[in-house]
Amino acid sequence: MRNYTFLHDLAAFGRVPLRVRLVKGVRSCPVGDAVMKYRIAMWGIAGLLVASFWALFALATFPSTNERIREVWTLVSLTCPVAIVGRYYPISLYEALAANTVTYGFVGLGVETLRRQLHHPK
Repeated sequence: MRNYTFLHDLAAFGRVPLRVRLVKGVRSCPVGDAVMKYRIAMWGIAGLLVASFWALFALATFPSTNERIREVWTLVSLTCPVAIVGRYYPISLYEALAANTVTYGFVGLGVETLRRQLHHPK
């Protein structure tokens, strides 16, 4: 016989508030984990916005895009790493947006993990 409670079943589906008191035999999601997930999601959204900005920049400067991009190529390659691959292989706009979102998400995961370890509560 399983020793689960109704609260445990709700926690499995994410329907329990963040600040749930511990019930015997049930794990709750600490608030810190939820905040970390939120921050990683914000990193991903920032990556989406950066890639969207460069797409709009290329669209706005369409007739002379190559000349304009050459002037800011270092900034483009630092903020949108998938653009480096895009110079050699054809990548659609949606693929570039998704790849930059995932890239920023992984960077955010690393940064937030390091941040959490360095600012560990004492």
